[in-house]
Order: sequence, then C-alpha cells, then structure tokens
Amino acid sequence: YGTGALQTEALRPRRSTSEPAPLSPDSSSPHSRSHSRLSLVHDMEALQKERDDLHQQVISECDLEAANRQLRSTRQFVEEQASEREAERDEFARRLAELRDENTRLGTRLQSSARIVTEVTSEREAERDEFARRLAELRDENTRLGTRLQSSARILTEVEQLEAQTREMNQLISELETRKASTDDELKANEEKVILLRDIIANLENQLEQKNSHEKEILEQLETMKKTIDERDCKMRSLLGELESVRSERAEQSDVICIKCGQEEDKYNELIEKVKEQLCGVWECVRALERAEDAALKRLADLDMQRAALKDVAQEVRAERDVLQARMSEQALRISSLSARLQQQRNDAEALSHQATSELSVQLHDALAEVPHRHNHCSAAWTPRGNQTNH
Repeated sequence: YGTGALQTEALRPRRSTSEPAPLSPDSSSPHSRSHSRLSLVHDMEALQKERDDLHQQVISECDLEAANRQLRSTRQFVEEQASEREAERDEFARRLAELRDENTRLGTRLQSSARIVTEVTSEREAERDEFARRLAELRDENTRLGTRLQSSARILTEVEQLEAQTREMNQLISELETRKASTDDELKANEEKVILLRDIIANLENQLEQKNSHEKEILEQLETMKKTIDERDCKMRSLLGELESVRSERAEQSDVICIKCGQEEDKYNELIEKVKEQLCGVWECVRALERAEDAALKRLADLDMQRAALKDVAQEVRAERDVLQARMSEQALRISSLSARLQQQRNDAEALSHQATSELSVQLHDALAEVPHRHNHCSAAWTPRGNQTNH
C-alpha cells in the first residue's frame, strides 16, 4: 500500500492491547484516527442525507437508481477500505517496533496529511455549502413551480366555471329564442286578428252606411207617403164636405129625385168604402214603415254598439301588439347582450387556457432542461467525493 497507507494506518487506533504504546511525537494519532473514523461516519451520514435529498428532488427514476447504485458502490468501497485498513492496522501494530525510527518523518508527513485533511475538509464544507445553496435554490424553484401549478389549477377551475356559465347562457339563449318564436307566433296571430277585425269593422261600416242610406230613402218615402196621405185626406175631407153638402141638398129636394138619391147614396157608400179601404192600406203601410223604421233604428244601434266593441277590441289588440313588440325588442337586446357576454367569456376562456398552456409548457421545458443540468451537477458533486474517498 506504500507510505500513504502506512500514514493512514498511523492515524487509526490500535486494537491490540498487548504492546504498550510508546510515548512518542505521534501520541495523538489515536485521536486523529478517531477523528478520521468520525469524519468517515459523518461522510457516510452526509452521503445518506444527500441520497435522501436526491431521492426527493430528482424526478427521474433512472437517476435515482444510478445514485443508489453509486451510493452502494461507495459504501462497498468504504467497507472494503475499512476492512483493508483494519488488516493494515494489525500489520502496522506488528511492525510498529521496527518503524519507531521513522516517527519524525511520519510526524512531518502527519502534519502534511493533517494540512491536506484540513484542506479537503474545507473543500468539502465549501462543496456542502454550495450543494446546500443549490438545494435551497431547487426547493425555491419547486415552491415556485408549486405556486404556478396552483395558479394553473385555479385558472383551469375558472375556465371550467366559464364553460359552465357558457352552457347556462347557451341554454338561456335557446329558451329566449323559443320564447321569441312563440311571441312571434302570437304577434302574427294578433296581427291576423287585427286584420280580420279591421275587415269586419270596414264591412260593418259599409253596412251601416248602406243602412243609413236605406233609412234615408225610407224616411223620404215616409215623407212622400205622409204628403200623399195628407193630400188624400184633404181630398177625402173635401169629398166628405161635398157629400154632406150634396146630402143636405138632397134632403131639401123633392121626392122626384129619390131614385137618383138612392143611386147617389149607393155611389156615396161605395166611395166611402173605397176611401176606407185606401185609408186602411195607407195606415198599414204607415205602420209597416214605422216598424221598419224602428227595426232599422234598432239595427243601427246594434251596429253602433258592435262597432264600438270592435273598436275597443282593436285598441286592446293594438295595445297587446305594442306590448309584444316592446317585449320582443327587449328580448332582442337581451339576447344580443348575452351573445356579446358569451363571446367575451369564450374569448377570455380561450385566452386563459392559452396562457395557462403556454406557462405550463414553458415550466415543463424549463424543468426538463433543468433535470440534466442538476443531474450533471450531482454527478460532478459525487465524482470529487469518490476521488477524495479513494485518496
């Protein structure tokens, strides 16, 4: 093993208690060996902690397996070195009596070894600090990634909520469109009813005008008939006066003309009967005309009432049509506003989804790029330690 092995064995404590340890300049070597063993144990513990940290930080299973294999090989190497050092220590215990003359040189070499160990320890401390710093950076990066993942999850939740709101708005728009279609049908039916009522009103107005004209004609006929009746009445009265005068004259005449008087009396009676018949016919016509006038007036009143009722119905239909048109306008404005809001929410959801996807892609790319870098760094950190362990 050479002089370096002997120097290392000089640092280890002696197992055999048969030979007493001489008082020499290397009397502090057991403490150094104990210190070396403790540092080795600390190195083992540090390696174990580093393996645990690497197991928590490194995501790739292959890297973890490589680190485990390297740790196992390092542990095996350390155990082999420890067994070899035990054998060398036994051999050194046997050869210690022969090597007392080399104590001075060994002390010098021990000092140089202590200096080297101090340097190695300082380097290891520096590397440990660097590794701790990088580990803290990795933890901070993991914290940032967790925060970004939480924000991404929140964004996805908001996107789902926006999609749910979009579905609700689509359903509301479909319901409003259905209501609009039904309102359009009602409006068309009301417009048809208005047109029908207008036709009925126009027809009734035409009938009313015809009835008015017919009433005027009947009234004119009545006036004419009244004038005719008055004229005939005057004529009848004049005839009656003449008959009375004739009768009085006949009463004063003699019996010679009795036969003629009988004939005149018969003519008078016939004339009276004819006049009575004519008067009965005239009065029947007058009564018929009065009944017709009453019926016409009643019909005119009924037509006026129907026209007023139809006007009221038409006004109600117009009011309903205006209300329906206002409701349709309001629903159209509401549908347009809802469509605008829906489009805005769709655009916002697409923008949020695109932003979240971009951020996740960038984070994934950074993480994938960071893994080889961390792996190389860990490998570089493990390589000097393996070399120092070999030394």
